[in-house]
Amino acid sequence: MTPDGAAFARVQPARALSVRQPWAWAILFAGKRIENRSRNTNVRGDFLLHAAKGCTAKEYAAAARFMALRGLVRVAGITPKQTWLPGCDPPILPPLEELQRGGFVGVASLVDVVRPGDLEGGPWHEPKFYGWRLDNVEAIPFRKASGLLGFFSVNTAGEVTGRKDPA
Repeated sequence: MTPDGAAFARVQPARALSVRQPWAWAILFAGKRIENRSRNTNVRGDFLLHAAKGCTAKEYAAAARFMALRGLVRVAGITPKQTWLPGCDPPILPPLEELQRGGFVGVASLVDVVRPGDLEGGPWHEPKFYGWRLDNVEAIPFRKASGLLGFFSVNTAGEVTGRKDPA
């Protein structure tokens, strides 16, 4: 699938959501099906997953620690405190330098929202946040593109055309 082909055809009108690394990688390759956000949203349906350009070493380290301590990914030097999927070998989190940033990396569907305090969000949900429940996640070939905070609209060439939704 190419970002300017089937992925954009799947997401019409084209809506995108920018997610910082390594969280975008975790959505695509580590089974992260909850995107924690401070706001609720009424948006449902397919969207392009945009990996934000920004990510500091400190942000990466905090995210890696969060994931590794929960046994959701493997990170050298961090021993998990718990394992969410007994018998499964979690994926190895790539170093920050190897993660794609500043472009489209996948497609997904937003299917539901878990409310703050709800314990049904699983190991990826931070209970103080809304958990945007994702499904139908698929990686696509990287396509460099600018992004915006929250949902935003893009044309079939992958260019930002404006804010799509306030959430």
